[in-house]
Formats: sequence, C-alpha cells, structure tokens
Amino acid sequence: MDYEIDAEELMEILIARRRNKPKYKISISRNIFQNIMKETFTVNDLHLFINHPNNQDGKEVIHRRNNVGRTPLMFAASSGNVDVVKALLALGCEFLAKDSHGRTCLHWACRCGKEKVVELLLLEPNGQNIIEERNMHNQTGFDEALLKQQYNVIGLLLFHGVSPSRDPNMFYKSKVIEAKTQETLINSEISTSLAMHASHIAAELN
Repeated sequence: MDYEIDAEELMEILIARRRNKPKYKISISRNIFQNIMKETFTVNDLHLFINHPNNQDGKEVIHRRNNVGRTPLMFAASSGNVDVVKALLALGCEFLAKDSHGRTCLHWACRCGKEKVVELLLLEPNGQNIIEERNMHNQTGFDEALLKQQYNVIGLLLFHGVSPSRDPNMFYKSKVIEAKTQETLINSEISTSLAMHASHIAAELN
C-alpha cells in the first residue's frame, strides 16, 4: 500500500529528531594533544578542556594517550610549558608513565632541550626514580640529551649529580657527540658555566 507523504510534515519530523539527537562528542583527547603543544596554551585552557560539556571523561582526560602512548604531561614537557606541567602534576597526571617507545616526560623534556621542565621534574618527589628510567633503546633522559646534543640540559643534569649511562652499545656514539660529551664532562670552565646556568634555572622556578 502506498502512503502519501507531506513534505512539510516530513521536514518537521526530521527537525524534531535532529533536536533530540545527542550532540556529537568531540574528541577532547585529540584536541588536547594538538593544543597543548602551542606556546599560547595556558593552565586556564587546560581546565577548559577538563570542564568542557562534551568531555564525558572529566578529569580523566589528563590520563588519555595518543596513538603512540604519549600523555598530555609528555606533550607539555616537550613543549617546555612549565605552568601546564605543574598543573598536570597537581591534578595527578602519572609522573612515571611511559609511551610506546618507553619514554617518560623526563625523556621528552631532555631530548627537546627544555631545561626548566627538566629542573621541575627532578625536584619532584619521584625525581630520583625517573632519572634512572630507560626507553626501549636502554637510554635514560641524560642519554637522550646527549643524542640530541642538548648541552644546556646536560649541564643541568650534571649540576644535579646525574651521570650518563655510558652503555657501550648505545647507537648514538658518534665521534662528534662523544667528543662534545667528553668536553662537557671534563672541562672545568664549561662545567662551572653550566652549573651557574642550572642554578639560575632553579632560582626562576622557585
């Protein structure tokens, strides 16, 4: 049997259904990963994400991971956003979490040369524990700093009494990096300068 459908009535039905349809849940996790890397991202922005009406995870969004296991804390550490790192730690973001490559937030801060974040992480209660954490290549944060030639971070770590692993099997042991590392480790003038730089960083954070 054929039914005659009134176009206006059909449109009203569709509009009514549309109004009652739950709003599409935006990917809060994806947005926070994309935005937290921006220099302009603030602690207020972080709380806006957490309290967003479409964020059904609430505070748990800070524990979300991207496709390679990186957390918002790792993104904030790699971008050097000290205030956001502090806020995430205060909210309970897992300090010793590792991504799929075994990197912690300290690994990311070291490899990206973010010495203020490195200083902040070292001063955390678990700071001494995270120093010894190794990635899938058996590298510590110090080793990652060597790999990326982040000598300001190396100086900061030396100031805190941290030493490189000196694993002979490290794949990054090129002559150039090894020579620069030796220079940093044994040259008293450079070590003094780096220690003063590290002390200045610590004073700024306090």
